[in-house]
Amino acid sequence: MPNTVPGAGLPPAKRPRKPLPAPKDRGPTGPLALPVEVQRTFFRTASLMLRNSSLAYRLDPNYSAMMRADADIEGVLRSLLVTLAGLEWAVVPTDDENPRLVKLAERVSAIIDAIPRRSDLFRALHEAVWYGCSAANLVYDRDPILGVRIKEWFPFASDSLAFDQYGNLAMRVGSAYINEPSVTDLGFDSLVHLFDENERRAIVLHRVFTTAPNFIDPNTSEAVYRGVGARDVCWYIWLLKQEVLQNAAAYIERYALGIRVGYYPAGNDAAKSEMLTILQNLVNDNSVVLPRIGPNESMYDIDIKDANAGRAQIFMELVNWLSSKLKEAILGQSLSSEAGGTGMGSGVADLHADTLSRVIRYHADALAESVNSDLVRVIATMLGASEEEARGIRFEFAPERPNAKERMEAIQAFVQLGGRVSEREVRDLLGLSEPEDGEAILGSGQGAGASDNPLAALLGKGNEPDEGEEPAPEAPKVAAVRKRKR
Repeated sequence: MPNTVPGAGLPPAKRPRKPLPAPKDRGPTGPLALPVEVQRTFFRTASLMLRNSSLAYRLDPNYSAMMRADADIEGVLRSLLVTLAGLEWAVVPTDDENPRLVKLAERVSAIIDAIPRRSDLFRALHEAVWYGCSAANLVYDRDPILGVRIKEWFPFASDSLAFDQYGNLAMRVGSAYINEPSVTDLGFDSLVHLFDENERRAIVLHRVFTTAPNFIDPNTSEAVYRGVGARDVCWYIWLLKQEVLQNAAAYIERYALGIRVGYYPAGNDAAKSEMLTILQNLVNDNSVVLPRIGPNESMYDIDIKDANAGRAQIFMELVNWLSSKLKEAILGQSLSSEAGGTGMGSGVADLHADTLSRVIRYHADALAESVNSDLVRVIATMLGASEEEARGIRFEFAPERPNAKERMEAIQAFVQLGGRVSEREVRDLLGLSEPEDGEAILGSGQGAGASDNPLAALLGKGNEPDEGEEPAPEAPKVAAVRKRKR
């Protein structure tokens, strides 16, 4: 009778293994692996809090703070943050035909518009550009007109945020934290407070460039929750820049004013001592003394040896190159923050401008998603909206306003080819309002068959026949606009 046991008679290494049971709650409805499970080793506390994954903060918190004092970094970063914070925004319904959603969007928009220092709130949340994550605590209150209002908000220092291995948000606290001791746990270098569900609703958390943990680096478990900001990308470049600047400063201090050489008669120690005294009384101590024995040379003399200026230039060229790389790490390009050769007709400047526009669009869309989940839906729920209605409105930043001159030239070319353009869109591009009835207008072509609006000729209007009439054969359907020579 054949043996019915699979692998019977085979050595243990060759016997077929039983299939492992599928992990519980994993698959389509849950993550296949937690961040700590996809690493060879990992660091966490007994309370499951993960170590701060930021490279710059982990290696040297003091240097990490000093990076923001570098004008090359803070200048372009502040410019980007101000640009992002100044973008136009709106709360819009997903269905314009639904009056409840339209009304809800209007109420939420009014509440967000009334946030104190609203632009600075957006700027503070965009600090994630540098740190990888940012957060703000919103203080809600009742309002007799709006129903709900945000009476104050407080930003979190990004490095004070902490995450457990499941991605739950916590904050690092000190001895002055007055909450109950039972709600604090021990983190890596301080106590931490893990937010409960109600506290989490009062926080807007924003993250960019979330990154999978590195299998061989046990410090990166938290990167999937914290994100990787420009700080960690700039870290090594910034350190190298500081080293080069130190060398440049030492070169300037020691050699830029020249090396003074004092001569004295060989074998005369008294003369040597006197020459040293003279040299030490000069501006700096970059001096040497040398004996002279030649009969045809002056026994006592002071000479200044000028340093090679080309050597200092090497340092400064390297500093400028490193500075441009820091700006590229933040903005994605450098021509928007410094001058550079592009070559006539090369299109490099346009490419850089397009790259910056894409960077701005990414960060604007990313913050809009965070505001939708942690602010708009929270406010909508407080106003009594259902979950479905709360998801029926969305916060969005308007795209950057295009260059009006270039856009108008493109519109003219399009119209000349027979295209039709909405007058409303052109007015919005130029920032022009619709003339009111009886208001004096600027323009020409007030004769028969011409439009009262000079913009209409550009848009192909003003030559339409009256209803029931045939157009004249010589009447062009679209008015041509001749492009001026420049």
